[in-house]
Amino acid sequence: MTSTAVLIPTGITDEWRARAREYVAQWYATNFPSAPVVFGECAPGSEWSKGEAIAAALAQTSADVLVLADADSFLLDPADLGLAIRLWRSRAGDQPDKAEAVGREAALYDVRAEAKPARNLFAFSILYLTALFAALLVERLTTLTGP
Repeated sequence: MTSTAVLIPTGITDEWRARAREYVAQWYATNFPSAPVVFGECAPGSEWSKGEAIAAALAQTSADVLVLADADSFLLDPADLGLAIRLWRSRAGDQPDKAEAVGREAALYDVRAEAKPARNLFAFSILYLTALFAALLVERLTTLTGP
C-alpha cells in the first residue's frame, strides 16, 4: 500500500505566517486524514532556505507519495490532490501500447483503462483554466464599463 505525507517547509517570521501555517496544516489534516503533515525548518540561526526546510521535512518521513505544500497556500478542492495522487499511482502510459500491431493512428484513439485518471486530471485542468480565464475576462470587462 502506498503512503502519502504532506511536507510544509516553514520559516515563521510573524504571527500572520504562523496563522496561515496552522490553517493550511488543519486543511490538509481535515481533507486528507491519512496523510500526516510534516513541518520542516532551517537550522536555528541560519538564513531561510526553502530547500533546507524541505530536506528537514523529508528526513522525518518515509512516505511513498510526497505532497509539497507552502505554509500559506492550499488547494480549493481536495479532489484536485486526489486526482493527482491517482494519476501518479496509475502509472498511465508506462506499459507499451499496441501501436505497432494496430498502427500509429489507431493507437492515438485507443482509450486504455489505466489512462483514465490522467484524462480526468487533464480534463479538470482545462475546465479550471477556462473558468479562471472567463472570471478574469468578466472582471476586466466590468472594470472597463464601470458599475
